[in-house]
Amino acid sequence: MSTINAVIKNGDNYEQTFVFERNGEMSGKKKIRSKLIQLFPASVGSLMCIPFGIMLGWPSPTYPKLLSASSPLPITIDQSAMIAGFLMIGNIVSTPVSTWSFFGTKYGIIFGLLGMFIGWIIMWYASDIYFLLSSRIIIGISYGYSVGQLKTYLKDLCSTDLSSFLIKTINFYVFFGVILAYILGYFLSFTNFSVAGMAVTVVILIACCFLPHSPKEYLRFGRIKEAETLIKCLQPDVNVEDEIQKLHVEMLIKEKGLSFFQSTSFKNNMQCIIIFLFLHFYVTIGSLPDFILNKEDRECLAELNYDVEWLKDYFQDNYLLPDVHDEKLLIYISVAGQKK
Repeated sequence: MSTINAVIKNGDNYEQTFVFERNGEMSGKKKIRSKLIQLFPASVGSLMCIPFGIMLGWPSPTYPKLLSASSPLPITIDQSAMIAGFLMIGNIVSTPVSTWSFFGTKYGIIFGLLGMFIGWIIMWYASDIYFLLSSRIIIGISYGYSVGQLKTYLKDLCSTDLSSFLIKTINFYVFFGVILAYILGYFLSFTNFSVAGMAVTVVILIACCFLPHSPKEYLRFGRIKEAETLIKCLQPDVNVEDEIQKLHVEMLIKEKGLSFFQSTSFKNNMQCIIIFLFLHFYVTIGSLPDFILNKEDRECLAELNYDVEWLKDYFQDNYLLPDVHDEKLLIYISVAGQKK
């Protein structure tokens, strides 16, 4: 907020007026427009989580078909657990390298979608369990890498408050994919299910090809004009030159940062990583829905009840409880609640 001091002569008297100006503050319409411009490409990029969600929900409607006497690809109940696990093994393997970006986060997302498309092709051609294992682990690896790229893309493209909100919604897209898998599995055969997975992945892949790079990546590629134009669209209230300088500084700091493997060489960092991995394992294993792995003697209503409960807990745990409760307590409540 600044003032302009003006002195006006009125006859023999002088009147002093103050005119208040707002610097760097947008009107309500401009704020909404800016948020929408940020939200649209971010939402399109987040769609890449859906093919993974479909594969995550794939076992539930598919296992009864594969375990039946008329199975197009016979498997045993013991093999079904291994097939389910390979998806998360791939996810874990690729997570440490998910921050590596050779051609920008946009192409990192596209690369992950290409990997998921290849995984669905392998599933389509599957003739034995090894095809199923290969398909699941490839999709897991592709998602583990691309979701890291997506988070970086959201942080670079959107304002801090909006990117924080959008990162929380990533699991919602995965959940939507799981629900879509339940629907597709009911109506489609094993082979046609894979075709549907390919079709969904291709549509999202084509949409992501039209995404813009983030301003930081335009600078990295030496495309300064594009970076300035995008900054004006995303943040019309900021000084473009100052923002360019700020991004240059952030890029220099990032170049001097430590990689995942370098950080593990420091004792304090290693302790934090071990704690993080333990908590991740604890929450993941402790909250596994057992009927996804074994659907025998389960009614469809059980799946619906679980989905509704999961959706309720998702919004509650992501948007309501974190502001009023301790994080450690939330972890215990979450695991205990999902095993009830």
